[in-house]
Amino acid sequence: MVGDVVRRWITRAVLLEKGEQIEKHLGVRQYTVRTADGCARLYHMVWIALQLDKSAVFLRLDAQNTFNTADRQQIMDEVYTYFPEIYTFLMFFYGSPTPTFFQKDTGETKVIFSEEGVQQGDVMGPALFCIGLKPVLDRLSDRLREQHRLKSTFIGAFMDDVGLIFPSGGLSRAWAAAEEEFRSFNLKLNLGKDKSLAFSPAWVETERCPETSPAGLELSKDGFKLGGGAIGKWEYEKKHFEEVRDEAVGLASKVANYRDPQGGWLLFRLYVLPKLGFLLRLMVDAIPTSMWQAADDMLLKKCTRGLGIAENEWTLHQTLGLRIPELVRQPVCGCGQRGDLEGVHGGKYPTGGGPWRRHQKVGAAFFELLTGVKYCTVGGETTMGSLGLDLTGPLAKERDKRPDLFATLPNGDSILGDVALIHPIQDATHLQRNTKKAGAAAKEKEGKKHTYYDDACRAVGIRFVPLVFETYGRPGGETVRFVKEMVRQATERLEEMNDASALQKIADRWWKTLSVAVQKAAASTILASVQASCGARSTQVTEMLLGREFSAYVGLAEKKE
Repeated sequence: MVGDVVRRWITRAVLLEKGEQIEKHLGVRQYTVRTADGCARLYHMVWIALQLDKSAVFLRLDAQNTFNTADRQQIMDEVYTYFPEIYTFLMFFYGSPTPTFFQKDTGETKVIFSEEGVQQGDVMGPALFCIGLKPVLDRLSDRLREQHRLKSTFIGAFMDDVGLIFPSGGLSRAWAAAEEEFRSFNLKLNLGKDKSLAFSPAWVETERCPETSPAGLELSKDGFKLGGGAIGKWEYEKKHFEEVRDEAVGLASKVANYRDPQGGWLLFRLYVLPKLGFLLRLMVDAIPTSMWQAADDMLLKKCTRGLGIAENEWTLHQTLGLRIPELVRQPVCGCGQRGDLEGVHGGKYPTGGGPWRRHQKVGAAFFELLTGVKYCTVGGETTMGSLGLDLTGPLAKERDKRPDLFATLPNGDSILGDVALIHPIQDATHLQRNTKKAGAAAKEKEGKKHTYYDDACRAVGIRFVPLVFETYGRPGGETVRFVKEMVRQATERLEEMNDASALQKIADRWWKTLSVAVQKAAASTILASVQASCGARSTQVTEMLLGREFSAYVGLAEKKE
């Protein structure tokens, strides 16, 4: 077991440096290294393949003690061939047998020397195993294609979880090839219940499986489990869902009796909710929404009881528009009233000129873009008083004003920015002018921002930049000039000022990022208005898909007319 913290840090740094190179080397068959949610991706690939060809056969391979028995010499040979720059570093740990210490129940300490496989706890261990397994998967894929010419085959793996899909009639040959190739890597395939397994959708309705198989290989007519999810008959998938749900609810009941709100919430967040949350990513299409919702309600009741908080103080959070068991505390507006899930109070903030947002999406986009500019230091929302404004002078009343951004630019200038999103016809007093002249609403808002901040900014000697967008996406003139200035400074620091294509790419990235942020901000404002129209300004608000919100809004409008 690797317990050296310094070694883990260094190995992690090496993996971060070489991760992309390792990912490209492993290719499309391995779903582990640098593959976001790789287990779910493999599951869905297999599910789709079996839906497209109901007669295809899936073979799940399960090997004994894979990480401890894999051929270490083959792993290091592959590293030497394809990653020689890290070979010497890894040989320092894998060049000789490594002692592993463990303590028996009697207190006696035993030592086992690790001579094969990868070391338990090594940050690089999974990647090294995948590097060593790659030639096995490549040869096995070649043999499958040779056995089934002009027909589709598939092989995918998540570390040691390997799955093969091939046309019917080839099970015996596929198993023989898999046994031989795994044996060459010092791995032995497991036989028996819930070990290696074969399944085909075509077998579900038959009395006997038409395939011949080696003794001990399980032939399933109901389904199989892969990466934590189930694929097969509806009854089989439902049973697996209920098992996971019951396990999560049972654990939630125990956590509810923990009597410690903070510790209980951490247990809910890290151990209870992920059980169904991960299964949702796998089996969202297999299980009806009503069953997910019922499971979510069970967990919600356990959670609120365990934390000692009334249920109406919590709200259901739907990640990616799906009903998912994740709870978040409802945002509170600056005026003390609760907002919606976007952090927006449905009406007007009593002392301000627009909706109060706890998380200003456009401001966050500017913060992200400025942070990515070399030699640019960016700070979030701050008060004028914290920037050195005289608290006793004539401008003392200005000290509590809070611009959204404070940044020191690469050229040495310091700026304060305040973000605003304005609808072209929001101000009825200037309706005719704002609708006839493009950008008039943004220009007017920039003037108001200057009036509000200029005196305080001059007092502290910092330039003020109003960052204004109209809701349809048109930026204000000063926003355009500021973005051009930042793109120019970014390219100067990259020493690519004369490279027009580089400058254009950076400019495109800035404007696309800001455009998406403006659209999200406008959408959140619409959602707040819709929920307010629906009378959903109580302490419990259920987030819905944007399309459903608009449907509800249209229905209300028709009733009013």
